[in-house]
This record gives sequence, structure tokens and C-alpha cells, in this order.
Amino acid sequence: MKEWLLELNKVSASYGETLVLHEVSIKIDEGEVVALMGPNGAGKSSILKAIFGLLPHRGDVLFEGKKIFPKPHELVPMGIVYVPQGRCIFRSLSVEENLEIGGYSIKNKSEVARRVENIYSLFLS
Repeated sequence: MKEWLLELNKVSASYGETLVLHEVSIKIDEGEVVALMGPNGAGKSSILKAIFGLLPHRGDVLFEGKKIFPKPHELVPMGIVYVPQGRCIFRSLSVEENLEIGGYSIKNKSEVARRVENIYSLFLS
């Protein structure tokens, strides 16, 4: 059986009594780019929240063929992150400090600095 990078197998989730995902199955291979599209309320954010463990669900979420039991602090080092839409920043911090927080799980602080500089270069080019 093929091992996918990320697989959802019959994932269902609810907000209270309201079913928002009904047996969603997705298979994503390494190197693929995937877009979730649909109108408001179609379940796009709910799928991402279920993957990241922010929305309790039934069904299986597998990463590299292994079931993941989402705890965000364990998923981030694996490269699985959830970035909510909106202006989710720490208002009391500078732009640079907000960017540095994005690399909190990277042990090599010079790598964090390199990545922050790379982000700046995207806007200064």
C-alpha cells in the first residue's frame, strides 16, 4: 500500500451538534501543492484545524504513513503547522520579534536569523 505524505481517511468533525466534516478523505504526496477551495462554511478551515488537532475529529490523520495524535508542539518540528487567517500577531512585539517567534522550534538561532533576513529580502527586492 502506498505511503502518502499526508492522508486523511474518513475524517468527520463537529462543532457541538453541527456536523462540519463528513468522512473527508484526502491523499497528498510529497512535492504536491494542494489548495482547498470553496465558499464560506464549506469546511476548509475545519479540515486544517482537524489535521492540527484544534478540532476534535473521528477518522484517521496520517503523516508519512503513521497516525498522528495532534499536539501542536509535537507537530511543528515535523513541519506541520497551522497559520490562521487574519492578523494573528503579538501586538506588543516588533515585526522582527514576531518573525523570530515563528522559528522558536529551530535550535540553530543563526538559521532563524537567516530565514528572517530572507523574509525581509522578499519585501525589499
